[in-house]
Amino acid sequence: MAMALPLALPACGVGSSPTPLPSASSGCTMTERAVPNEGWMHVAEGTNVTYAANPPASGPHYPVWLRYQAYTTPQARPYWVHNLEHGAVVLLHRPDAPAPGVTTLNETWRALPNDPACGHSRALLTPDSALPTPFAAVAANFILQGECVDPQAIAQFTSAHRNRAPEDICTSGTRP
Repeated sequence: MAMALPLALPACGVGSSPTPLPSASSGCTMTERAVPNEGWMHVAEGTNVTYAANPPASGPHYPVWLRYQAYTTPQARPYWVHNLEHGAVVLLHRPDAPAPGVTTLNETWRALPNDPACGHSRALLTPDSALPTPFAAVAANFILQGECVDPQAIAQFTSAHRNRAPEDICTSGTRP
């Protein structure tokens, strides 16, 4: 029998107050917030795109999306924003984030359960030098971020927000 875990989520709607998701196990607190949708328009690859939310949780994006894997070099935001449109979760860290946190984020990404609709995690991990905090997880219209990595909060965030986007596409992208 499966046991339901309590999940603290922000109230629905734009402009919801941030909700801290503390973890008893890690001593880390990551904060989740809903952000206004910036649309899902395709723009030509190479187009300079600016987003209101940082990190972006929607907005203009390239017509190609990324493969579901861990990247060691930063990937352009308009590629992974397209993954968000397909229901993905994107895990992010600044390149200057503390190494132990990056290791924990990688372990957390590898431990995410498969999306039952896809047969894979429908998640990717990439560095992002423009993050305002060292670590973040993003899904369509939602951001979880913090100064540290809480695997339990990221697992809850993934469970709550993965596969809840305008397009339900499991196929991995073609962009390496």
